[in-house]
Amino acid sequence: MHPFGATGNDPPYLILLVEDEPCVRAVLAQALMDAGLAVAEAPGQADAEKLLSTGGRRFALLVTDLGLDDGDGGALIDAASVRGMPSICITGYPDRIPAGAPVGPCALLAKPFRLELLIEAVEQALPRPAAC
Repeated sequence: MHPFGATGNDPPYLILLVEDEPCVRAVLAQALMDAGLAVAEAPGQADAEKLLSTGGRRFALLVTDLGLDDGDGGALIDAASVRGMPSICITGYPDRIPAGAPVGPCALLAKPFRLELLIEAVEQALPRPAAC
């Protein structure tokens, strides 16, 4: 069974994945889907902001690269935070993040990382369903 699979009539969690490298985005999206999550993909800040602002979509979590070709993943983390959405920051340049700097409420993953670490970070970031 998938750790995040839908139960009953509840849909799986919807994750907004923002990554400008198509191959990396595809691998991360597949890992998240294999874990039972629904994934909306965006190649950059502009597309992600459109998805965040569209009505009707309710994202449970943002997973974003910090350095994007068209902008800043940090700005997306801020936008998600305003909406009460947790974030996971992924970056190939963890040394560029000042020591002690807040990078979002949940996790910072330095590329390359094992996909299991991403799933663990997602599991920790997502709200737990109420116990029956």
